[in-house]
Amino acid sequence: MASSAASDPFYVARDEVQSSVDEMSARYEEWQTKQASGANLARSASFDELQQKLKEDTHSLTADLRDVDASIRAVEKHPERFPHCTPSELANRREWATRMRQQVRNVKNAMSSEAARQRLTKDREMLQMEEGAARKANAEEVRDLEP
Repeated sequence: MASSAASDPFYVARDEVQSSVDEMSARYEEWQTKQASGANLARSASFDELQQKLKEDTHSLTADLRDVDASIRAVEKHPERFPHCTPSELANRREWATRMRQQVRNVKNAMSSEAARQRLTKDREMLQMEEGAARKANAEEVRDLEP
């Protein structure tokens, strides 16, 4: 019995992946804005949360895209089950999956770039120096108050 377009596993996977990529892209725009802001990223709990969420997004989407690839391979292997899926449609699916994979790769690359790592390292060092100076000032203040 031939499958209809409605039972084609690609459509379910595509919709879920597209929604997740859209969410990841919105978070990535926020991440880029924070990177460009000049604010100390090490002070920002929201930046840490955002960066962690983006890491989770890219990891999850990589797995989801493997499922999409499996659905494409299923159609290639059993075209008789998916007569609605023409060679042109199959090519479109591959192209779409490639675009989604590239978006995920772009986010991963940006987050792991040398510039992003250096920025966060510099901000953490600056924060440590500021905290050390504040502790020293507090210790001196306490010492000055002692009889």
